Amino acid sequence: MVEILEIIGMIFSIIGALLMSVNAKREDFILLAYYMFFIADIALFFMGIYLGMIALLIQVVFFTLSAINGISKIKNNMIITKLLFIIFGISVISGVFLAGKIKNEMILNISNVEIIAATLAILGSFILAYKDLRLYAFMLFFIADSFYIYISFEKHLLYFGVQSAFFLLTSLKGINSLKKL
Repeated sequence: MVEILEIIGMIFSIIGALLMSVNAKREDFILLAYYMFFIADIALFFMGIYLGMIALLIQVVFFTLSAINGISKIKNNMIITKLLFIIFGISVISGVFLAGKIKNEMILNISNVEIIAATLAILGSFILAYKDLRLYAFMLFFIADSFYIYISFEKHLLYFGVQSAFFLLTSLKGINSLKKL
């Protein structure tokens, strides 16, 4: 199950990052990227529960909220925003229920490297919704994903490592795209 969630998270987050970094100035690309991130975040949330990765859980909760924020800012449609919050709420409640069912199998772990990576990624995700700060968001993502490559090797998460390596490239692409402004 973890591998399936990891693959879903990887595929949708790579598509989102590609859309976001290809042209960080186009709102239609950014909006579609936020939808892709929302799907990826839900999958990674459940992966984090199965693996007991507390920092990742916290990160994807914030990422999901920032994706909803980004969609809300661009789309400005309260029905869609409420629907996304309902899906998110159902996911959190389901996640708590799942954690309760598998608590004996879970090994809760947290490392300083995970805390640093998650914190930088969370900061980046929140400032990404603001055009004037997107360059800094991509810089934070680059640093965070450098840490996540290490974490993926440490935890033997192949697809998460591929995703993080790809994010290094899209972060550089986003930085270069925005520096041309």
